[in-house]
Amino acid sequence: MKNPDRRNWLVLAAELSGYTYDLFETVSTLGGVDVRLLCSPLVPQSSFQHEQAKRSSGSCLWWETAGWSEIANFVRDPPPDAIFVYGNRPRLKMAYALVLAPRSVPTFYAADTNIAALHPAGWKTYARRFASIQVAMRAKAALSLGGSNRQALQALGFPRIIDLPVYAVDFDALDLGAKRGSEQSEAHTGRLNLLIIARLVPEKNLPAFVSALAADPVLRKRVRLTIAGEGPDRPALESLKRRAPDLRVDLLGAVPRANIGSLFTLADALLLPSRFEPWGIVVVESLGMGLPVIASPVVGAAASLADATQAVVLARSADPQDMLAAIQTFLSRQPEFSSCAGAAMPDIRSRYGRQAVAQAHLELVYPMSRRTSS
Repeated sequence: MKNPDRRNWLVLAAELSGYTYDLFETVSTLGGVDVRLLCSPLVPQSSFQHEQAKRSSGSCLWWETAGWSEIANFVRDPPPDAIFVYGNRPRLKMAYALVLAPRSVPTFYAADTNIAALHPAGWKTYARRFASIQVAMRAKAALSLGGSNRQALQALGFPRIIDLPVYAVDFDALDLGAKRGSEQSEAHTGRLNLLIIARLVPEKNLPAFVSALAADPVLRKRVRLTIAGEGPDRPALESLKRRAPDLRVDLLGAVPRANIGSLFTLADALLLPSRFEPWGIVVVESLGMGLPVIASPVVGAAASLADATQAVVLARSADPQDMLAAIQTFLSRQPEFSSCAGAAMPDIRSRYGRQAVAQAHLELVYPMSRRTSS
């Protein structure tokens, strides 16, 4: 039953991931806010099950099945205190929902986007850019993750940009999985255990990287890759694995959320050789678990957190040879990077944990809000 006296937020999301859901679920609990979600579920080709949206609490309406009048009722009753627009792909119905909401309602835009995210070429790109500009004109501010994300938001015309995490990490769930993993941990093989958590798609650059690693006569015998994720590049990776029997590559497929923490426990470092990665929330998860990171410089989170943590090795580029050189750098200073990752854990958790990010959002809308528990 709707309560007009309660705080009320409206979230418009092109696609809703588990991280975004976690954030607004915590906002609801922490701040006594009714959060209504007008969104699409993330397509189920995810690196792990958590990236598929849940519907266990709050009010949720899917774009695909919602009619125009249903959207109008959802937006207007009750009127929201704030609107959050999420996603790289604004759609016509999203613009319609914004038009229906009173212009006095503060609107915030959040997306891990950069200009490259506006591809493919053609009329869809121009339509998407036009929609983004319309959102920029309506928004009170855009929420930036930093780095290339801020530059993209500036290019899209947002007059005010606030640095604020737009994803929340459930470190308690990761810790629980890590505890289970430590209880069943295997003895190390003497190899460097590198963990990749990613969708197996061309942007992640995995076949090219694994091919280069297989061709390196020294590193292919020193490195063990564990790849959690699923996608169209899996056959290419399986083929490379068959052709290089002395290269250890474990393809785990999509991993349940409950098991992700154990993967961090068994690894020596997280590896992301992506050639396109506007943010990369897995970098935050890794550093929050005390695990150092090796990444290409296009990985937004790695580039943004490298100096602050001293636990990130950035390659010169996403070229596979540069990634191999970064692994060599890590090997030469592994104890130092591991120590820095452990030291950075508390700060990462205090900045990106569910409660911290939810509290920051509450204070954004209600500046005098200082609730820390419910």
